[in-house]
Amino acid sequence: MRGGRTSRTTGSVTLSGCFDDPGLLDPRTVTIDCRDGTSSTLKLQPAIASFSVTHQYLDDDPTATPSDLFSIGIKVDDDDGGSDTAVVTLIVNNVAPVASMKLSGPAAVGGGPPVVPTYDLIEALGSFTDIGTKDTHQSTISWGDASPLALQKSAGHSYVTPGIYTIRLTVTDDDGGVGTSNSQVKVVSAEDALLIARDALLQLSSRGNLNQSAKAAISRAWTICVARRKDRHTTAHQIYLLKATTTRRWRRSNTR
Repeated sequence: MRGGRTSRTTGSVTLSGCFDDPGLLDPRTVTIDCRDGTSSTLKLQPAIASFSVTHQYLDDDPTATPSDLFSIGIKVDDDDGGSDTAVVTLIVNNVAPVASMKLSGPAAVGGGPPVVPTYDLIEALGSFTDIGTKDTHQSTISWGDASPLALQKSAGHSYVTPGIYTIRLTVTDDDGGVGTSNSQVKVVSAEDALLIARDALLQLSSRGNLNQSAKAAISRAWTICVARRKDRHTTAHQIYLLKATTTRRWRRSNTR
């Protein structure tokens, strides 16, 4: 039997080979040991002297290595007891996980990062995919404000200082592959949250888009501000003005 040929794509390998047998009418059986606990058996009709099989390696075993060498065993048997063997070596490389994340809680304003008031809860909802389905994984979330890492792929957090922060999800597999996903969030004071809510209200009402959903979003903004009165710049009068303006414009929008 002549040596096989390998090619890899998207985590799979295709092994093909051929052999010589004077007994042209002999049926043959090709057995391929992939050396990962699995094997393939091909039943060939007489006069067929070649084969091809595709296999996906789900892990570059052993663990904690970026790549590993596999010696694939191939055996061909005919119906008269004749047989031949060959070995093909293959390097299987680890593929890093692909991480993704979305934020729940902040409101999108304009073209910049989503906005959340100080002390309000923001949730990072992470996920990942990995071709190596037998890999084990560890996930962390960095909030960008020197607070401790969250040791899971989804978690909640509250910021106490205004600023723009980068939230990063990091997923690491047991072979050292790393996937990351980043999102930015803009944290503002309660007073700035009122101003942003007011501006959003004015823009929506000027376009005739002040529907029930918009009213609910603005209501949430002032509710947060009332609950977070730790910001001394937020006054009851400012909250009253925003609430009154919202209600008045919403009613006007719904009578058009």
